[in-house]
Amino acid sequence: MTFFKGCAFEFSRPDFSNVVTKFRAFGFSYGNCFYTAILLILISDLLDDPDRLFEALDMYRHRNFEIILFHVLHRYELELPSLPSVNFIDAESGERLTSIPADIRRSYSRQLNGFIDQVAEVAGSRKIDYELMSTDTAPYAALEQYLERRNHRCRL
Repeated sequence: MTFFKGCAFEFSRPDFSNVVTKFRAFGFSYGNCFYTAILLILISDLLDDPDRLFEALDMYRHRNFEIILFHVLHRYELELPSLPSVNFIDAESGERLTSIPADIRRSYSRQLNGFIDQVAEVAGSRKIDYELMSTDTAPYAALEQYLERRNHRCRL
């Protein structure tokens, strides 16, 4: 959820610290129940440790699941807004950091793009379809765009 107060914005997120652990537990508990090919669509902001996530997804790939990973970020996470100052709040610790977006934009963008590229590369190496999307895009529209690209790719 995003709150606007004057010239600052905050991202407040619920605690999903155990999602990957629960996802792995589900794979161990129920993964053997599936005997036919299954399509698994995971929609996440990937704020958890990507190594742990891909380790969990490997269990499903091993069982021949087809996996689509939708990486969802807020538009202000994708590109810092042009505001005089911004409050960043750590979702886990609640620690606050105030900054001027213009001062950190280049470094932030480089690190974020590196992270996105790394996740896309790891997903591709595991034959997991990776799709980056913004919260500005309606979920059905993002899925429709993905399916159109996929259909085009399959025809080639």
